[in-house]
Amino acid sequence: YLDISEDRLIASMTNGNGGKAFIFRRHDGQWIEEAVFESTIDDSLFGMSVSISGDIAVISDTGKAHVYRRYGFNWLLEAVLEQSLGQPNDYFGTEVAVDGNTIIIGTAVQQGAWVFEYDGSNWSETQYLEPDSTNYGQSIDLSGDLAVIGNNAGFDFAVVYRRTDGIWQEWQQLQASSSSVGGLGRLVRTSGNVIIGCSGNYFNDDNVDRGKVHVFLPEDD
Repeated sequence: YLDISEDRLIASMTNGNGGKAFIFRRHDGQWIEEAVFESTIDDSLFGMSVSISGDIAVISDTGKAHVYRRYGFNWLLEAVLEQSLGQPNDYFGTEVAVDGNTIIIGTAVQQGAWVFEYDGSNWSETQYLEPDSTNYGQSIDLSGDLAVIGNNAGFDFAVVYRRTDGIWQEWQQLQASSSSVGGLGRLVRTSGNVIIGCSGNYFNDDNVDRGKVHVFLPEDD
């Protein structure tokens, strides 16, 4: 699991019984290890998903997400985020995305996505994004006031949200032009107004397109 922001990269690995995450800094054309985070708790999914934006890094775990802030070359734990809105979900925290002072946390198995915002002192849960289908929150990405949330295999769309006056509202559902595509939204990424969705299915099905990347742009672009 990887993410990059400016001259820093975060990478992680997990085996279901703990995990590690690493932050690397680019200096003089070389990537130098800057920080290591680790959990050895049994049944922990620490590092299942990671995200970084400027001085903020988010590392997922089972039922929570850890937020770290950089001071110089040191990364310090700032908050541990847990859900309070929506239905209880043991898989909360296995998908994370951060951009600036906003974090969106989703799930890898069940459904739902949660928005947290930083007010200059604390991270607070501000909104629960409730899906119309199961397996919503399989993949999440965030760029400014645009968020995209994907679905698991077999659900052929990704959902785009826009933030207006501090409230996230569903803007559009993205679907691939090919009716045979399965699992669009298994992996989603966004930057600016560009959205990329990957389609594919773990199952051996000749009617499913695998290994395809779909690029979406607003009509006025």
